[in-house]
Amino acid sequence: MTMKTGIQSRSTHQTAFSLIDLLIVVTVILFLAALILPMLAKARVRSSKMSCVNSLKQVSIAYRIWSGDNGDRFPMQVPAVEGGGMEAVLSGDVVAVYRCMSNELSVPKILICPNDSDRASATNFAALTVSNISYFVGADASETNTFSLLAGDRNITNGTRIVRNTLNLSTNFPSGWTQEIHGRMGNIALADGSVLQTAFSSLQGTIASTGLQTNRIVLP
Repeated sequence: MTMKTGIQSRSTHQTAFSLIDLLIVVTVILFLAALILPMLAKARVRSSKMSCVNSLKQVSIAYRIWSGDNGDRFPMQVPAVEGGGMEAVLSGDVVAVYRCMSNELSVPKILICPNDSDRASATNFAALTVSNISYFVGADASETNTFSLLAGDRNITNGTRIVRNTLNLSTNFPSGWTQEIHGRMGNIALADGSVLQTAFSSLQGTIASTGLQTNRIVLP
C-alpha cells in the first residue's frame, strides 16, 4: 500500500510540474510575440514606403532619360508632332504623357504605386488608362528648375476646384494629402530626379521651394 501511494504521489507531482512548465513556455512565447510583432509591423511599413519611393524613382528616371533625348525638355514641353505631350497636358490627359515615354518606362507596372490598391497595372501601353496610373504629371516641371514638381502620388489636394483634371498648387492654399494610399503622406518626384517623402505638414514647404507662384499638376 505504501509503495503504490508513493508511485501515485510521484506521478501526480510530475504531471503538475509539466503543466507549470507549459504555462511558463506559453507565457514566454506571448511575451516575445508582444515584443517582436510590433517590430515586424514597423519593418513591413518601412519596406512598403521604400518600395513606393523606388517605384516613383523609376518614373522620374524615365522622365530624365526622355528629356536627355529631347533637348533637355520633358514631354510636357514638347508638342505632339515632335513626339511629346504638351497638348495632352493642356487638356488634362496624363495617359498620353506617360504613353509617349513607353520606351523609357519599359513596363506599365512602373506607373502603379505599390500601396495604391485602387489602381491596377495595364497589360501594355496601348491599353493604358487613368485607372492604371498612380502618379500626377507636373505641367510646369522643367530641367532649368530642379525643384519643380515632376510627378507624385495622386492623393494630393488643396481644397480648390479641379478643372480638366488639373489642380493648381500655390502658397495661397495650403496643400496636403488625403488618407488614401499613404495615410496623409505622399511622395513627390522633383525635376532633378530626386524623390521626397512628405508628410501633410511638410508638403507646403516642398511646393514653396519650387519658386513658382502656381504649380499646375494633372491628376490621373
